[in-house]
Amino acid sequence: MEYTKFESDCIESIAEVLQFLSGKWTILVITELLKEPQRFTDKGAAFSDVFTHMNQWKTEWESPSHS
Repeated sequence: MEYTKFESDCIESIAEVLQFLSGKWTILVITELLKEPQRFTDKGAAFSDVFTHMNQWKTEWESPSHS
């Protein structure tokens, strides 16, 4: 299958994010920071949008209408 430049860039970006998140404690640390920010960086604060969208996707696609 051939991908457009845009699709290739998206795939590469997603792979980079998944590689970043693959650390043993990364998800736990980010989740805890979202609950109560302590010395929260702009990068960390921006990541809360990712969690929001992931949760919306999960909620939509786990519904019985998508089974």
